[in-house]
Amino acid sequence: TSSPTQSPTKSPSQNPTTAFPSSSPTKRPTSYPTSTPSFSPTTEPTTTPTSIPSMQPSIVEETVATPGSLSTIKDVCSFTEAELDLFRNATLTTIRVFACPETGSCLAELTSVCGQQTENGRRSLSSRHLQEEQTWQVNYVVTETFTCELSTCSSASDTATISAISDSIATRMTNAIDSKSFVAVLSKNILEFEGSGLDPSLAICLIVWGIVNAPVTEVSVQGTGVFYPDWEFHSGTCLEDGNQPLYMKESGAWSFDNLEECCVQHFGGWNMNKCMNVKGSGLWYVSYTGGKCVTDCNEGSGETCGGLANPHSDDLFTNPRSCCKSDLFWVYLEFCEAE
Repeated sequence: TSSPTQSPTKSPSQNPTTAFPSSSPTKRPTSYPTSTPSFSPTTEPTTTPTSIPSMQPSIVEETVATPGSLSTIKDVCSFTEAELDLFRNATLTTIRVFACPETGSCLAELTSVCGQQTENGRRSLSSRHLQEEQTWQVNYVVTETFTCELSTCSSASDTATISAISDSIATRMTNAIDSKSFVAVLSKNILEFEGSGLDPSLAICLIVWGIVNAPVTEVSVQGTGVFYPDWEFHSGTCLEDGNQPLYMKESGAWSFDNLEECCVQHFGGWNMNKCMNVKGSGLWYVSYTGGKCVTDCNEGSGETCGGLANPHSDDLFTNPRSCCKSDLFWVYLEFCEAE
């Protein structure tokens, strides 16, 4: 027909229109979604998460720290502080030659020499996690970082990468020491420091032995650097995980360079503290199930903690008395205030 009918047919048309899209869309939604994307996307956030992954996910990295130890036949621990410092530099330079020959993300540092912890050792991951054997003259750690396939860094690929990194470092260092290549390079480096006060006889008949221990790993998450208000899961704060809805990504109005700017804009007033600290604001709110006022903090964190407040429905107060008078005025104050 050339014009629409006045009443709907009882069965589907045998000759549907081929024009797409319709110039006169229906006023009521269909009972099933269309198979192609809409030309007019909605401007409001959806109530359920999208079924496709974020185009800007958080970057999860894992640092693999492989510790090692070595000693020489020389009594280097009897050196003066100046001589020992030169020996440190010569040894570290040699370790880097073999442990990190080409890998840009590889970093080798000394953690202790003759039982004295180095400045780099105090800052390194190993200083927190690795138990060093004080019987060795030199203790070091080689760290390398890679981007995980899964956020938990537990996929088969992630596990294989950890093993490959550690095995590669262990193989290079072990082969260098066994083949005396390590001694040759260390002797050369020692002789280069001869003019600085290091005794060149240290390089004569030099013998080195060592071990490489099992790796220690540490996972870290790098944010996207873009904060947005979390209205989907109602966490009461701004997130930096790259999972903001499409309408937020397409408009710069929802993006902020830091957490505070985002919180000020979208979670001001009493909710500001909550936004800046997802562990709780430390303020007070009504627990209607308990019939008293409690503190906005994780249960078990303190005697008055009643769990995290809902930033959209719970009013926050600076003290329990104000909370009770405002929202539980019919309850005796002695029963209202959490003890």
